[in-house]
Amino acid sequence: MTDFENSIVSAIRDCIDRHTYCDWNESEGLYCCEIYADYRDEADNKSVCEWCKSKTPFIRFYEDLQEWYFDYSIM
Repeated sequence: MTDFENSIVSAIRDCIDRHTYCDWNESEGLYCCEIYADYRDEADNKSVCEWCKSKTPFIRFYEDLQEWYFDYSIM
């Protein structure tokens, strides 16, 4: 990468570090974060149907998890 590209990557990582609860996983080369959900939580039938009908079910599922469990107001 060029110096400019490195500076952009550095700025993005800095922003993620300051504004999220994600941690950099050096061995995998990506950010990870844990969701602290109650094991009794359940998704309703409507949500499951939406995931299954989506062209990208995993991404749709993850979007719902973000909405349900991440409190963006504190970031």
